[in-house]
Amino acid sequence: MAAPGASTKTGSAACAPFLALLLVLLVTGRAWCDLCRGSVGPMESRRLRAGARAEPERPKRGRRQVHASASRTRPSLKQVLRGVVRETGTTPVVQLVWEVEGQRKLSPFCGRLKAEQMKIARLQEGDEVQVRVIPGGEQLTLQLLDAPTQGRGALQRAPHSRRYPELDWPPKEGRKDDWNWMDAEPLPYCLCGIAAQHLRSEVTHVEATKATLRFFWEPTGSRDSDDLQLELSPIAATLPAEELWAYLNLTTRPPCSELLQPGQFLSVQLKDPGASADLQVALSPLQPMRPQPALSSAGSYATLVWRQHLGRARVFDAHQVAFQETPEQVATRMVAKFGQLKSWRLQSSSAFATAAFAVASASMTGARQDLVILGTMPRAERLSLLALLIAQHLDQKLLWPQERVLLLGPFARERLRSLYRSAEGDELARQHLSRVRHRTIAGSCRYVLQKFAHMGDTLTRSISLVVLEGLPSAPGVQRELNDVLRALPERRWGPTLLWHRDPHDFGPTEQPPMVQALLQAPARLRTASALHGAEQRMILVPDSLSVAAQLVAQHLAQRNSVTVFADTKLFILGELKKLVQNLEEDLAAGRLLLFNNEDWNSSSLSDVMIHALAPPSPAAYCDRLASCRKLAITLIDFKMVDGVERLNSAWLDFVSDAHELLRGDDARRLRAMRRLERHGYTKMSESFQEDFQSQEDESLGRRNQPSTPQSGSPSSLSFVWLVWQAGIAESDTELIFDRGV
Repeated sequence: MAAPGASTKTGSAACAPFLALLLVLLVTGRAWCDLCRGSVGPMESRRLRAGARAEPERPKRGRRQVHASASRTRPSLKQVLRGVVRETGTTPVVQLVWEVEGQRKLSPFCGRLKAEQMKIARLQEGDEVQVRVIPGGEQLTLQLLDAPTQGRGALQRAPHSRRYPELDWPPKEGRKDDWNWMDAEPLPYCLCGIAAQHLRSEVTHVEATKATLRFFWEPTGSRDSDDLQLELSPIAATLPAEELWAYLNLTTRPPCSELLQPGQFLSVQLKDPGASADLQVALSPLQPMRPQPALSSAGSYATLVWRQHLGRARVFDAHQVAFQETPEQVATRMVAKFGQLKSWRLQSSSAFATAAFAVASASMTGARQDLVILGTMPRAERLSLLALLIAQHLDQKLLWPQERVLLLGPFARERLRSLYRSAEGDELARQHLSRVRHRTIAGSCRYVLQKFAHMGDTLTRSISLVVLEGLPSAPGVQRELNDVLRALPERRWGPTLLWHRDPHDFGPTEQPPMVQALLQAPARLRTASALHGAEQRMILVPDSLSVAAQLVAQHLAQRNSVTVFADTKLFILGELKKLVQNLEEDLAAGRLLLFNNEDWNSSSLSDVMIHALAPPSPAAYCDRLASCRKLAITLIDFKMVDGVERLNSAWLDFVSDAHELLRGDDARRLRAMRRLERHGYTKMSESFQEDFQSQEDESLGRRNQPSTPQSGSPSSLSFVWLVWQAGIAESDTELIFDRGV
């Protein structure tokens, strides 16, 4: 066994190389991982860089501090900050105040005052103080100033809303009105050059089975032919009718004379001649689109027959060609061509739809007038009207398959799909709606921009109609609309159809730049609600009658005439007697009118209209607004059920369309209530009702409340309507689930 001393010496000898290596690492500043990799360690790298520079090493700074110092100098720590005392004690808490767009508001920053100061003991909650920041430490420490110091607080906040630069809207009037030849080019002059793949031609002769074409060529041999007057060459070709039928994908076989006419421009491609010596051509995928010059407006032109047909709606600045037919003739032609109006959900606004159809019709020269529809319309009906006008545009005789329509509106694709499904049973309407769906680029401006980026300029050059469902007010959406218009070619795309709620955005003379970029000499159709341009407001209230009485008293005091819709006139009269001194005089003079949904007089006219009662339908509400000059207020009732806001059942059908008029917090609350009612109250389908009733006997019918017997059924059998309501176990629910029906 070795001696202890020998063991100690042996261990020291074994550790000597390790201690020497550790000493080398400390001197050179290299870590063990760097030594294994053979690379220069961070400590040695800094030492070498410091040795290479003559200037002394600067203190470390973070990336954010370096960026800040590069853009501006550090503010002085002697600047004064203002704050409010939130807590007292040995180290009071002060909440700092900052400035937001020139207004002083409390900021989210809180700090503690330095404890050594004597004035701290005299501070109270809510006192305004002036402080400075003491740097260092792990929490925000503030120094209380002994005396008030003049000067502005150093802490400020940038505006919360995004700032958008001013948009440049190119006017539509400045766009070109020439032919859009797509990819077609003329032949080189005297065939001295290279023939393009797609060639420009003109129809010179049409027969039943074929059409004769002549090609254009360059008059000077220049390839830049956009600004040249092209000449017809002596080179001709024949286009057979079979080629035209296949291109248009027609199921019938009409003669060429019904599809083409002399003087019409075509884009064609040359075929391989093969064994035939004749010049063989085929139609190009992209055909030239003719210019769409704008019709000049003819002032407030409308015949007496049309004014009587429209009723309380109005037409302004429409060209006289729109009124060459009577309303009955236009309505008959519209139904015969596009199907019943009820299939388009337009039965309640058929008169207005007929006028819009007449104004949007093409004239004898093929020119189209821009059209603006102003005023409130039920959401389903306004999209149906726009879809009908799109179908009318797509039904033109000389419209090529590649031409597309641009429909900008929220959820436009989904709503077109719903409209197509609702037209079941009317094959004529479904045929046109199917064409509208497949030929329309529908959606928000952002979605359309994505489609443009995906499909390229082929899509943008094929737009022949632009339809908008409302002018955007948000700066971001306005910028997206501006990008959509700039993506379109410089040539005029054709007519524009626009629905917009507020008629005040379209003055009689000068129009905003965004309107000028979309429209040129438009015809204006005002719905009944826009007859006087009354402002519309909707408010969520727990008790509509009490609020209505207060509003009536307020507006009567301002010498405004008021119309009130309420189901209980006695209650609101009792409330008004407490608030209005000369109530009897106002009633006798007609300054205050009280109606319900049955006894309303449409000839009455007032400054303010207040709805404390749900209108029978959105269409009836829009018609009532024609009797309001200044302000229309709708008070929507809600109730609290187990701490949850629930809509009164009478308002369910109305708010499904009119919820667009709400803004801010009320709009959010109404969306939540509509979502709750939609999922919590469901009526069983008609087929389920019939199956259920056929399986029940007379005794089961007597267990429920009596109701009118179903037509065709024995009078002794009570007909029970089944309604499932979330969270409520009524007898109907027991019948369905407990009996296993």
